[in-house]
Amino acid sequence: MTEAGGVTMSAEQMSMVALDEPSWDLARATGQPFTCNPADTAAVLAFTSASAQPEQAAGRDGLFGPVVEVADDAPALDRALGFAGRDPAWTPELA
Repeated sequence: MTEAGGVTMSAEQMSMVALDEPSWDLARATGQPFTCNPADTAAVLAFTSASAQPEQAAGRDGLFGPVVEVADDAPALDRALGFAGRDPAWTPELA
């Protein structure tokens, strides 16, 4: 078991959180391209889709935002981001 940001879970699960959205957030916010290899994308999609199930709602607190609806036929990374509470279409506002 490990803890980050007040959330405790298995190290395996926490690795999926770390692999998921922080890198995308940073890349998107700074205008950098972001890619994720297919194996990592599949692992993150499995984790975030499981966490998005209604019976997992309490476990999402402090970890993910509310699920963002993404088309079922969207790319796997976009669906994973949506399950994690990220809008894959988000871009920073230009100053």
